[in-house]
Amino acid sequence: MSIETLSIRDLRNIESAVLSPEQGINIITGKNASGKTTLLEAIYLQFLAKSFRSNRTESIIRFDQECLQVVSNLDTNKTIGIEKSRTSTKIRYSGTKIASTAQLARIQPVVLITPESHQIVQGGPKERRSLLDWLLFHVEHDYFKSWKNYNRVLKQRNTLLKKKSSKKELAVWDEKLVQTGTLLDKKRKKTVEELLEQLEKKTRQFSGISVALDYENGWGEEELADVIKKEKEKDRITGYTRKGPHRAEVVIKTQGRSASQILSRGQTKILSLALEMAKISLLEKKTGKKTIILFDDLPAELDKENKEKITNMLLSMKTQQFITAINNEDLPTELRAEAGMFHVEQGKVMRVL
Repeated sequence: MSIETLSIRDLRNIESAVLSPEQGINIITGKNASGKTTLLEAIYLQFLAKSFRSNRTESIIRFDQECLQVVSNLDTNKTIGIEKSRTSTKIRYSGTKIASTAQLARIQPVVLITPESHQIVQGGPKERRSLLDWLLFHVEHDYFKSWKNYNRVLKQRNTLLKKKSSKKELAVWDEKLVQTGTLLDKKRKKTVEELLEQLEKKTRQFSGISVALDYENGWGEEELADVIKKEKEKDRITGYTRKGPHRAEVVIKTQGRSASQILSRGQTKILSLALEMAKISLLEKKTGKKTIILFDDLPAELDKENKEKITNMLLSMKTQQFITAINNEDLPTELRAEAGMFHVEQGKVMRVL
């Protein structure tokens, strides 16, 4: 699926804009604060019902306006649109009301890549769990339900632990935690193995970095039921569940060591992008779905060699992409040659012929 026409009204400094992007690569240039990132935000917003730049709706609606609106005509002859006011959100997909953000997100996978995306390698376990959860959400429709069930049970158990509830009261939730957690873990472990296969292809083709992914389930080699039982008294003292799938980790290694410890900043960015491209490729392999890629500020902190590596990686992805940069000259010639070109100035969007 790809966007054929994108219409934006009253989003940040964009009063009104309509553009017809290419099905492949689209480059959006403009000075800082011109509105180029707002175009990415519009696409993200209509498929995820939230901004990646602010949690406050009032801060993204254009000054003195009641609501914002983003509408896209898709290449499937369907239309998707979102209208957000300070108090409500209305979403429609070809005339049908969308009731939940999960239902909306399943319509079209979207991946956002920013200069901070290297945190997938250098950041904490949460970053890498999120990558797995995103992939499983789109690949297995029952995964979101399993994930929600586990987190609901975990929250309830933690509440009881804080209250110093009796062992008998806790026992019911211990059992539920083991049931939901074991299911979650099984799905994640399999996905890490499949993701590594795709990642090895990307790194072999574009970076030359040898890589391994080690999955740690969050509690060790014993059965989860045994660990929960063994750790119960310590959990009661601390007031929360110390071990379980919510502590899972994907350790990224190169040359047998943690990648975050030995890779340069440029190599880290390349590996981070390779991970994103690997998950996109795995999603397409398993479901046939193509992902829309939003790449904010591709040239940031990259030398010529690494820009070329990223360019080759992006050119290999046969999916719709939106890439922002301050100047065309910041981007490799090979990328510009394949792209639709747009320029943004003071909230006005123009096609560059």
